[in-house]
Amino acid sequence: MRTMHGMACVAGLVAAACLMAGCGPAGDERTGSNAARVGDGIDEGAFVALFDIAKAKRDAAEQDGRTYDSPDAFLDDVVKEAADRKVDLTADDVSALRSALSNEVAATPLDDVVGQFENLSRLESRGRTVGDILKAYEASVQEALAEMIGAGADQPLPSNQAPTPVLRQEVNYSCGDVATLSVLKYWKPTDFASTPEQDLYAPLQTSPEEGTEPDAIAAYINGIDGLHADYRTDVPIADLEAAIDHGQPPIVDIQAWQGDTGVANESAWATQWEDGHYVVLTGYDDTNFYFMDPSMDPLPDGTKRYAYIPRSEFVDRWHDSTRENQQIQRMTIFVSPTDSGLQPAPESGDATQASIMH
Repeated sequence: MRTMHGMACVAGLVAAACLMAGCGPAGDERTGSNAARVGDGIDEGAFVALFDIAKAKRDAAEQDGRTYDSPDAFLDDVVKEAADRKVDLTADDVSALRSALSNEVAATPLDDVVGQFENLSRLESRGRTVGDILKAYEASVQEALAEMIGAGADQPLPSNQAPTPVLRQEVNYSCGDVATLSVLKYWKPTDFASTPEQDLYAPLQTSPEEGTEPDAIAAYINGIDGLHADYRTDVPIADLEAAIDHGQPPIVDIQAWQGDTGVANESAWATQWEDGHYVVLTGYDDTNFYFMDPSMDPLPDGTKRYAYIPRSEFVDRWHDSTRENQQIQRMTIFVSPTDSGLQPAPESGDATQASIMH
């Protein structure tokens, strides 16, 4: 599997996207008759101005310790400031913004979104049109605005959580090794207590170019006394839930961020095949699936975090391609004990929340 989930974020400026797209500075007057539109979305100049205003409002609220009661309250404040700056907004613009704020979209931390705009300026050289760039820009800003008012907020772990130890991958191609090690520490903590991820690179045939294949993971686990691994494809959702119900968290292979720019929602998840990523399913509820994600950073105070993906999004992301470029759907490695006396050792740390997975 091409499990090469990267972790770097290029620091950049909103101005880079504005200059690349031909946008003027925030606050410029725009006329509805001359303004280009992003599909059926907001006029591009008004969109840039709204984003700048929204950031300023967010920063001011944080500095003053204030919160907004609702998305509408935040929107009203942004639109009022836009009117004061004489930003030319149509009723359709306000409607599009209100829709962006009300949708439960996956939220990207604002600083990360800002950092991606510089990357957008490189897209034209890869055959992307300005229209393509602006669509990606619009999606990023929608996510940033949603993050400001709490969409994609951390969630409490579900009652059926089977918490495998939260481990952080050390290199961008080792998610398969780390997901495997988390499951092994869950089932056989004594045997793998001091095992580093590097010890799994050779037996799992992990490489910087190709990551790790699922059959290698299954073969390695099957060589461990007391455990059995079953690698399957086209797995029904019900089988994932049954594994959790039995306290047997499986390893799944999904798509992580989209493309090499890191801009979320650049295109539909179902069409993405280049950013495979191994995670361990640890729980579910009516809204989300929960995971031990090897690429999830801890909180600033060092608290570890699990991750979640909305159920409505998960199936679209649940696929990857092999080293031979074979496209495979719903890949799962089920791990179960063959020794009835084997008792798992759940995560005993302070990880009690799950954050949105990108």
